[in-house]
This record gives sequence, C-alpha cells and structure tokens, in this order.
Amino acid sequence: MSGTKIWLRAETKPAEARSALTPTTCKALLDAGYQVTVERSTQRIFDDDEFAKIGAPLVEEGSWVKDAPKDAYVLGLKELPEEDFPLEHVHISFAHCYKQQGGWEKVLSRWPRGGGTLLDLEFLTDDVGRRVAAFGYSAGYAGSALAVKNWAWQLTHPEGQPLPGETPYANQELLIESVKKSLEEGKKQSGRSPRVLVIGALGRCGKGAVQLVKDVGIPESDIIEWDMEETKKGGPFKEIVEDADIFVNCIYLSSKIPHFVNVESLSTPNRRLSVICDVSADTTNPNNPIPVYSITTTFDKPTVPVELPGSQGPPLSVISIDHLPSLLPRESSEMFSEALLPSLLQLKTRSTARVWTQAEDLFNEKILMQEKPSTVAAYAAGASLAAIALFYVFGPNYTIDGEDSLDGNRKKSIVGLSNPANDCFINSVLQALAGLGGLRVYLIRELHRRDLDGPELYNALPALEEIPRGQRPEKLRELQQGLITRALKDMLDRLNERPIYKKTISARSFIQALEYAFRTRISRNQQDAQEFLQIIAERLCDEYHAGVKARQRLQQSVELPQEVEGDPAEVEVRIDDGSEKGLPAIIDTKLKELDNDYGFPFEGKLESQIVCQFCQYQYKPNQTAFVNLTLQVPQKSSTTLSSCFDGLLKTEYIDDFRCDRCRLQHAIELKTQERAAARSEKETERLGEEIDRIHQALQTDPEQALEGVRLPPAEAAPKRRIARHMRITVFPKIIAIHLSRSIFDHSSSSKNAAKVSFPERLPLGGILNQKWFKLLAIVCHKGSHNSGHYESFRRNNLYAPFSTPDVFSSYAQSRVASENPSAAPSPRLAARRTTPDSEPASISLSTTTVGTPSSPSLSGTSSLPSPSPSSASSQLNNNNNNNNSRLPAVTTANSSRLSLQSSLSRSPAIKPTSSSGGGSGSTTAPSSQPLSSLSPTSTARLRRRRRANDRWWRISDEKVKECKTSDVMGMQKEVYLLFYETEAVEPV
Repeated sequence: MSGTKIWLRAETKPAEARSALTPTTCKALLDAGYQVTVERSTQRIFDDDEFAKIGAPLVEEGSWVKDAPKDAYVLGLKELPEEDFPLEHVHISFAHCYKQQGGWEKVLSRWPRGGGTLLDLEFLTDDVGRRVAAFGYSAGYAGSALAVKNWAWQLTHPEGQPLPGETPYANQELLIESVKKSLEEGKKQSGRSPRVLVIGALGRCGKGAVQLVKDVGIPESDIIEWDMEETKKGGPFKEIVEDADIFVNCIYLSSKIPHFVNVESLSTPNRRLSVICDVSADTTNPNNPIPVYSITTTFDKPTVPVELPGSQGPPLSVISIDHLPSLLPRESSEMFSEALLPSLLQLKTRSTARVWTQAEDLFNEKILMQEKPSTVAAYAAGASLAAIALFYVFGPNYTIDGEDSLDGNRKKSIVGLSNPANDCFINSVLQALAGLGGLRVYLIRELHRRDLDGPELYNALPALEEIPRGQRPEKLRELQQGLITRALKDMLDRLNERPIYKKTISARSFIQALEYAFRTRISRNQQDAQEFLQIIAERLCDEYHAGVKARQRLQQSVELPQEVEGDPAEVEVRIDDGSEKGLPAIIDTKLKELDNDYGFPFEGKLESQIVCQFCQYQYKPNQTAFVNLTLQVPQKSSTTLSSCFDGLLKTEYIDDFRCDRCRLQHAIELKTQERAAARSEKETERLGEEIDRIHQALQTDPEQALEGVRLPPAEAAPKRRIARHMRITVFPKIIAIHLSRSIFDHSSSSKNAAKVSFPERLPLGGILNQKWFKLLAIVCHKGSHNSGHYESFRRNNLYAPFSTPDVFSSYAQSRVASENPSAAPSPRLAARRTTPDSEPASISLSTTTVGTPSSPSLSGTSSLPSPSPSSASSQLNNNNNNNNSRLPAVTTANSSRLSLQSSLSRSPAIKPTSSSGGGSGSTTAPSSQPLSSLSPTSTARLRRRRRANDRWWRISDEKVKECKTSDVMGMQKEVYLLFYETEAVEPV
C-alpha cells in the first residue's frame, strides 16, 4: 500500500484531551489516499473505537518511536515528552522551542541530531500571514463560560469562597447546561442578568466569548461588544468598571497600550465590575492592559482575588487560564482539525506547497541560529592571535575621527554590525541612534556629570517609604547608576569610528547589558525594531529621572552657608585634588536648573482633553510623557507623514459617551422629581441634601466621585457626543516616529504597504511656537508582517567628541591630567556682586607680561594664533617641532574655560577688540575668518563638507554603502522609524 503516511501520536501532557485529528478529518485523509495510523489513548476525548470504525489502524501508545516508518509524518498537538534521543521523523506539532522558551536548545537540537524536521503548527500561516489553524474561538467560549459561573458563584457565596475547580466537559451542550444552571441561581439573588463587556469582540476569540453569552440566554441588551473603534480613545475605561458586571478581554496584544483597568480606576465606590476574565492571559507581559493580578490560574483553582484599597464595591476576582480550550476538548479539536485539514492534504506536494516550505525554511533558520553562536566563538578564538600579529605588522585599519587622511583616494566608511542570530532589528536601531548628534551629546554630558558627582551619590537609596510601590531597591540603584546609559555610550562610540577598510563589530556587549538590566533574555524570534527602540528609550529615560532625583535629594540635604556675602549664585570653592590648597573652581548653585534645561532628548509630553459637545464641559487635561510617537498609517495606496500626524493630533469626535457633568445634571432632574413625590419629610430632606451636594459637585469638580449620594445607574445617564483634542505640549529635542503598518482584522494580521512620503525638514507646533526638525536617520523594513529584514539609513555627519579607543587612546588621555602641566596656575576669582549699571571689567588670563618667554600668556596680544578647524590636526602633529611654551598655553586655556563658564554666561557681553590694539588686559573675542581670506585648499574643503550633508550611509548589518538624500526619500513603502532632531536656531 502506497501513499503519504501520517502517524497520530497519543498526547502525553497531563489532562490534555484534545487531538490534532478527529474521526471526521481522519476519514477525509483516508479517502484522499493517505495512510493514517492512530495510537491508542486513554485521555483523548475521542474513543479509540471512533477511529477504528472509519478504518484507521490502531497501535499502542508511544509506539511511533520504534515502529513509525522513517517517511511518516508524526502528528500531535502538544510538545513531546522530555527525552534526549535524536528524532529522525518529520514532526508536526506545537513544539514551543522557537521563542527561546526554557530548554529550547535541548528540544530543538534533537531534530538535526537525528536528521528529522520540525514543522511547527504555531507558525503555519496563509498568504496574508494568518495562522491556518488556531484555538482562539474555543478559548473565548470557555473563558466566557467560567466568567458567568464565577459571577453567579459570588452572589450565592457572599462569604468569599473562591470558584471551585472545573474539569473538561464531554461536549458543548453539557457546558451550556452547567452555565445556565449557575446563571439562574445568580439571577435569583440579584434579580437581573449580568452585563458582559467583551473587548476584541470582532476577532476569533471575542466571537467565541460573545456566542457563549448568547447561548446561555443573556439578552443582547446586556452584551457590550468593543473592539479597536471603541478603545482607540485610550483607557482606563470608566464604562468597564461602572457599567459591566463581567469583563472579558480577548485582544491580541502586540504592543504597549493604555490600561483597560487598573487599581486606581477599580477603587471607585461606583464599581459594578466583579469578574475579569483575561483570555489573553498576559500575566507576565510588562504591557499587560489589566495590571491587577500577577499569577496564571488553572482549572483546579480558576480564580485569583484582586485586592483593592478599602472595601467598597462587590468582591473582584480574575480568571487567567492559559489553556482554556481544554475545557471543551471535543469542539475545540473539531474546529482546529477542520481548519488544519486543507494544509494536511497538501503534504503530498510538500516540496512545492507554500505553507509547508515556509515552515521548513523557518526550521532551518532556527537550526542555523542555534549553531551560529558556537561557530562564531570558535572562529573568534582562532582568529584572535592572528589579528594581534597583523596589527603590529600592518598597523590600524581606521583613522582618528576628524583627522584629514593623507591619502585622498581612501574612502572612510563606518563600522558595521554582525548578525549572528536574527539581530537585524537590533543593528538597525543602534546604527540609527549612532547618527543622532543630540543623543551623543546627552550621553557624554550625563555620564560626565555622574563621574563628577561620584558613585556614592548614585549608590545611595532613598528612605523605604520614598521608594515607589512594587519597585525593588536594587532596581532603583541600577537606574541611578545609569547602566544602560553607559553601555549605550560605549556602543555608539564604537559605531562612530571612521575605518578606511571594512570593519564589523558585535552588539553583544550592549545586549548583555540590556539582558542584565531586565533579568531576561532578548528573543530573536519575529522581533520588532520599534519595541526594541522603546525598551532602550524608556530605560534611558528612567535612568535619567532616577539620576535627577538622586541629585535633588543631595541638594535638599545641603544648605548654603548663611554668612556668604555677594551673589549667592557664585561661591569660591576649591576642589580636592590631593594638593595642599586644592584646585579653584566656580560652582553655580543653580546647577539644579540644568536638569530642566538639558533633559532626556527623546522625552516629550502629550496632552489630551475631552470636551462634551452638549454641555461644553471640559475634562481635566490628561498629560502623558512619551519617548516615541506611534502614528497609524492609513489603509490607502499613498499618504504623507503630515496625514499620519493628523490621525494623532486632529480633533476626534466620539458618540455614545456618558459625560460626568451631564450625568450629574440628569441626576438632579430625577431627584427633583423624587423629592416632589416624596411622602415623608425625612425622605424630602435626604433628597434635598443629595441635590445640594450634586450642585456643589457641578460647581467644583464633576469628575470627583460623590460620597453619600446614590446616583442613578450609569447606563441610565444620557449619551453625549464628545470632542477629543490631542496636542504636543513639550517637544523633545529628538523626535522618534514609529509608523505603525500593522493591520489587524477579525482573525489575522498583515502589513500595510502604503507609501508614506516624509520631508527632510519637519515643521511641528502652531504658528506662534513652530519648531523645525531635521531628518537624521530612518529604519526601513522589507518583507511581510511576520518576517522580513530591517536596515537603516543615517546621515553622513561627523559628531564630536570622536571615538578613538585602544590604539592611540587619545580620547582616554584627554580625560587625564596633562603630562606637561602649565606653569600658569588656574585663575582664582573671588565672589563678587555686579550691578546693572556697572561697566564690565576687562578680563585678563595673563600672569606676567606678554614678553616673558618663560611664562605663557593668553592675552589678546599673544603670538599664539587661533587654530582653525581645518588646521587643527596639522598643528597637533607639529607640536614636537615647536617651542615648549605653546602647548602649555593651550592647556591653560582649556582648563580655564570650564571654571569661567557659569560666570561669563551671566556677565554683560564683552565687546571684541582687535588683536593689534589690545594690551595684556584685553581679551580678543573669537571671530570667524572671512571666506575670501581662506586659501583655495580651505575653501574647497568647506565646499566638500557642505556637499557631505547630502550623503547618507545605507547600513544592512555588516554591509555599508553610501547613498544620497533622494535615495532615502524614496524609501516610502519601507520606512518604519524616523528620527528628527531639532534644528539649531540661527544667530541673528
């Protein structure tokens, strides 16, 4: 007997009664000419006799290991038993080893060791990226059933006993009968049916949840179906808390979204909600939109109570079972197997069937990813000795940034990043960040300040009562220490070298720092560059604010001496450098203002406000911080970045909103009618007091919860039309824009390939406060929604300070004291008081007369010329040939600039004087040299630098090539992330 062979193995996971094949689908395969062998099973929902009746041969449980032919497909649902023997067959199942789950290396390695193949059911997708078979509908159906049973159980057991354990039902009818019985008992206690709110109601899971509610007899008037349209205004949602008894969450969580509910929104005295069923069960996901529980429940213990401050409202519990379809093993298996059948019928032509070739390609990719790290490590170990020898023979293969190459034919490139394990999403983001000058300046400034403050300041923790609730002290200390800030600066310094030959480095050191900071592994499976960017940006922002708070605690504990005379903003102090008197310096006590002037460059603020179109009541503005902006790309063939911004910032009108002010006004009308019909004086007095309180709330704060007042049910309040305004109130220095190209329909997801045109210069803000941003980098994505490749474009800019580690150590040496210290000491300026009418005194940095050769002078008549940028490198190279008095002069000027900065910035402007007319007491202000006076070589060099602004780097992992601005602007279908930086204001 010939034909494609399928071997249905018995499931070994405890309590797993589902099956990948049903008797119906098994017969369809037999009729199509397949050889189907079925292992006996004592826990499968389908009896062995059901398979025997259709003609499928039965074999012993687990016999596939020894008896299955080598060319047979071994079909199952859940993962294999934890064994270590090699696998020689082609397996079709949910293996749970592609997302680097615990022990994934051991599981995945079994197939290549035995010559077998894994075709993972989780990653079988159709042409649009939708999974060909899934259990979503059954999960929603079962979750909704348990939620209704829990609601009734709470009413019939007010003493707080948890819902008893559940076992799988033989069929759907038995489950419906059980839920109806519980529902009737609950209705006897409450006199009504529960109101059920389902979010994600248009998807597979949501449709299952809604259908169960209808099947048990809950009227449609008590079923609230929400999807993306209803949730786009952002939560937390008062309607969930006050209008529903049961909340069923059925969304597919792909990115961070506002919370649906949280502890604060649930702590209202008007709470009606008593049951939450989180079918998604994103318990450990940091983006969980229901952050009120922390454990995954089971069928043995289906619920977990939610602890809220106070004891107002009914008891609240959560159902978060991650294998809900097992409650209905027969129906869920039938639906899954029926959806999988068309793909199984293509196994005869597996070599050409897209669904199977794609699954096999993914398997080979995962195997290669597993093997690459050891291969790279072995190569690196063998090549390290050779690299050391080659260095001393041939010298370095890069130049110092900013130094003009002596060989004009050599083109300087930038450093690439290796991609050992699907790291393109990491590499593209890091290369884009390396092209942001404002970010590099921030990192340098922030770390320099931390070095000056000393580690003791950032190692000290606040009092325990000041530590945010739920945050570990050790995590707060790491935020204050700036671990990721330092790791990112080191990474960007390495990426900003300018090698003259191809150079590739690894981002592993930075990845290890991230993994240590978050105490988790970064998965390489279908990762998103935007999510990686957000992780970095939010962590940097948290470290910045933790550092600011640490400095503020120190400032609050230190007070200035009261006897200081003069301007309290300037005090003469000395820095302890080990010498007897120390180094003089000026410390500005207004340093705390710098934290506001130079904040985290990615951080901005959005403000949203709701206005009722009926009563014109304006809700309190809700201000949120952001580190990147997500803009939805419209589903059309082409659009513009401006249109995408309109989707975020334009006024949005929403219907069926219950305004708090209108609700209170409605309550006054009802209570006025009740008072007129009251039969007792006591009732009339009570209603009068309530009306007065409501009037007072209308005049003060309609949004505040009223105590001691029984308001009408929220669903009785009139529905109004509201306008929702959104605007950027604080613009970041660097604005990172994410173009969301994901399209989610009822049961699948795909990529929006619309063309988005974006400008090189981006205007944002109103007419009076308009700001201009310049495009510095973009990240592009090529491929489908579930697979593809990221690459980045960054403008060919040269940012100071430059990175030249290891070989010449020039940057490191610039941080230590000079080997040839200046003979002139640093100036010591006493604290002084200046008046607005006083003339600015001339400032002299000379210590002796100009003509004394032994003592250098920094006066305006000094013979030391002002170095121009074009001659800086040649001047430094000729230092050894010049007299010894010139280098110390430069050192003194540099050392004096820092200590005088805060003082000169508050002094009146000093008018520049010509170098020929000044004496030792005058200072010549630096002025730019006229272009006409420059040499032809310098003029040509300036022209070349202006042309360089049109040059970009296109970077795909280790591959780097030059391109032009027009090439960047042409990436309209692929652009995914954009990075704009505030343009510097031109001086008048």
